[in-house]
Amino acid sequence: MKPTVEYIKKKFDEYNRDMFSDKLPRIPIEIVNVKTYLGLCSFKRRCGEDGKHVYYDFKLSFNERLDTSEEEVQDTLIHEMIHYFIGYNGIEDATSHGPVFLSMMNIINTKFNRHLTVSHKSSKSDAEQLVDTRRHWHIVAAINLADGSFGIKVLPRSGESVIKFIDKLNRTYDVKSIDLYMSDEPYFNKFPSSISTKFPILDPVEPKQFLEKARHLIIHNGDIMEG
Repeated sequence: MKPTVEYIKKKFDEYNRDMFSDKLPRIPIEIVNVKTYLGLCSFKRRCGEDGKHVYYDFKLSFNERLDTSEEEVQDTLIHEMIHYFIGYNGIEDATSHGPVFLSMMNIINTKFNRHLTVSHKSSKSDAEQLVDTRRHWHIVAAINLADGSFGIKVLPRSGESVIKFIDKLNRTYDVKSIDLYMSDEPYFNKFPSSISTKFPILDPVEPKQFLEKARHLIIHNGDIMEG
């Protein structure tokens, strides 16, 4: 099935009641057509007066590109609701899928006979629908956050855009490091190109293997060059 806003709202209310003790306020839900994810809980983050992160402006997005099983749509929603619950309640976790997330996921799987996983898995044919296999040159930012999380962001190919992104990212997140690369690996085609500070949190093993042969970039006097 392909998700609709009406269906997601209905199941959100059901799962909120049964799995999250009705502690999650409704948030905006959108249906998108992207190559990056099946479902996403996005939010903004700022540093509070006590030094802890405050999460706000939550939103749920679901991909209509794939016609998946109803169970997969449901499990994707529950997965993103766990992220929402952790962020909304200001619970600190080691990583985006750290011990807190895993504990909640395992409890729900056992109690409600679900099949949640850390990543949203799809069939081989589904994956082929999502990924453009042609080679395109991308500027890729490999982002390491202070909390140990790792993410990938594909950026427009201009020094001005890259500098703007880095400035915005450092003002939005507690960033440990940002490494820039030029790569034509098809793996990076699935990441949308923009200077938005939204980016997926990933296990670094897979993306880093595609960056091994990439050209390392630096910014010098507002220009991007190999370094």
